Amino acid sequence: MGDIKVFTMSEADFTRLVESSSAQDTDSQVDFNRSTAPQSRSISGGSSSGVKASDSGGFIDSITGFIGGASEAISSEFITAVKLAYTITEENNKKIKDITDNQLKYFFDARKNLGNISVDMETGVVNMTGNTAQIVEQYESILKSASNSLLEAGEDALQFSEGYGESLDPLYNFFENATAAADKFSRIMSAVGSDTPQVIKQLEEAESKRILFFSQTLDITEGDIANLLKRQYAYTGEASDEIIGQIGTTAKALSEATGVSANQVKEGILAITADVDKFGNIGVDAAGRISTSLSLLGVDFSSFNSLTDQFMNFDSAANKMGELSTLFGIQMDAMEMTYLANEDQEEFLFRMREEIMDAGIDVENMSNTRARALASQLSMSVTEMKTFLREGEMTVGQEGLESATTSAASMDALTVAGRDFGDEFARTAQTAEEAFKEKFIPGAVEARSELFRMARQAEATRGEIQKIAIPESANAMRAQTTSIKAEVEASYTLMANKTVSTMQGGFDAMSNYIVEKSSGLLTKLEEEGRKKVNDLYESSGLNREGFEITHTSPDLITILDNQNLIDIKQASQISDLEVALVDAAVDTKRIDKILAALESNQKVELKIDLDGDTIADKTYAVFLRDGKTVSVNTL
Repeated sequence: MGDIKVFTMSEADFTRLVESSSAQDTDSQVDFNRSTAPQSRSISGGSSSGVKASDSGGFIDSITGFIGGASEAISSEFITAVKLAYTITEENNKKIKDITDNQLKYFFDARKNLGNISVDMETGVVNMTGNTAQIVEQYESILKSASNSLLEAGEDALQFSEGYGESLDPLYNFFENATAAADKFSRIMSAVGSDTPQVIKQLEEAESKRILFFSQTLDITEGDIANLLKRQYAYTGEASDEIIGQIGTTAKALSEATGVSANQVKEGILAITADVDKFGNIGVDAAGRISTSLSLLGVDFSSFNSLTDQFMNFDSAANKMGELSTLFGIQMDAMEMTYLANEDQEEFLFRMREEIMDAGIDVENMSNTRARALASQLSMSVTEMKTFLREGEMTVGQEGLESATTSAASMDALTVAGRDFGDEFARTAQTAEEAFKEKFIPGAVEARSELFRMARQAEATRGEIQKIAIPESANAMRAQTTSIKAEVEASYTLMANKTVSTMQGGFDAMSNYIVEKSSGLLTKLEEEGRKKVNDLYESSGLNREGFEITHTSPDLITILDNQNLIDIKQASQISDLEVALVDAAVDTKRIDKILAALESNQKVELKIDLDGDTIADKTYAVFLRDGKTVSVNTL
């Protein structure tokens, strides 16, 4: 490649640069096909390099716009070098972006959110410490597992049982794509590790995968998953997927025994287990039985919460017992009910119902007043209270519920979650193109170190190209060019100022001429108007007091009108009547026509419209008001 030399400009080139400066500002285009010298070259065609300006992403256009008429100094070698540099830079930028935004996006996200990740870009070796290493490694494992169907998975893949889903892969078929599965896992781990990082250490890779699957199929939010694991760890010092899988099997067993929706039971279990302050380390089975019982009895969970709150301490429980005894004759042991409310909420629910029903309360025939009172004592609505205390509502008793939850222990949690709650067709939402691209994910994970090395090398190449600098002489010439453009623009500004001043003077002179020529006409119009009105009153014999024609402004806008020269306004009394020339607009054609008529001594007609009936009525009213007699001469 030839050397890039500092160039000089001839006087002709400098003149051409100044003349073309405005055009260059708008489209940055210069004619490079000139052949002013034998050694000149064209970058838009016909050169030995065969390179077009567009091949450099506009970089050549920027340079030629920068140097203007000195474009002959650009050699074909220089153009070839620019194209090569541009191509290398663009390709490397794409490589780096693909690595950071696509292939290893999960890694950079983990680095941003978790920290404790360092990368030796020269060798591609990654160093991760703490929980970050476990999360990233499990994420990568899930990403690879969710990219392959069961037929492609290894022996450690999750599998269903009980004759269900022999060809289904839990991490493949139940997620829309691999990234969705891995990202969900990342959100779960972020929620868990935010305040209880020790929980993460408890989870083996297989457990993490099952937790992810349960969260997806049972539709349990990342926050609820985190709460369950943290509660389990707080009470036992351990954390596993077992408690989450048990939610599905318990809801399934209770639903089959009672007919209550499995999802409804599941939501109740989540609500009860989430309230650690009240329910403590309540088991999933007990929470499921409470949730199912409340559904059978038509009582909302919030109402049950309020009822339990009244018995959380002995004083409030004793007061409540006294009120129930006084109003309804219900006898219960306050000490026992306080214990049950705090330690065994399931037994508390059943004991409360049994004690009230044993007192012989007839909820069917109870008056509205007593019904409202009892409902208030139980923190329920009247509807809830009547259902809660009606015979036969518990189609399955307490023993039946316990039997159902016992049977849940023999169910396979993974199978129940997939078969009874999940969507095995979720993957069908993925397009064929997405499915094909997904096949490259495992390879990208395995080649993580090599991808880092490639990104580092691409960055180094880009750094070398960034060393290109514009010579100071070129910058100096650009400053001179810009100065010339500024002087030219200043001349345009001065010219514009003089043009505006000249035009304004012409408009002022024109306006003064029109006003001067029109003033005499306006005086004549006013005099003729006064004369006609005076003649009208003299011939009619009416009292002229209060009537006058006024002309207060020489402004044409308030005098001339395109339709009427005079408008007579009617007031509430004759004394308020005014005659004025209103709502006028400048009409140069009408002014010219009137001026021509006056100069040739033609007659100008002034038209006045009066409402005779109105004038007569008002005149009659005034005469009567003043005590005068009105006579009508019909001759």
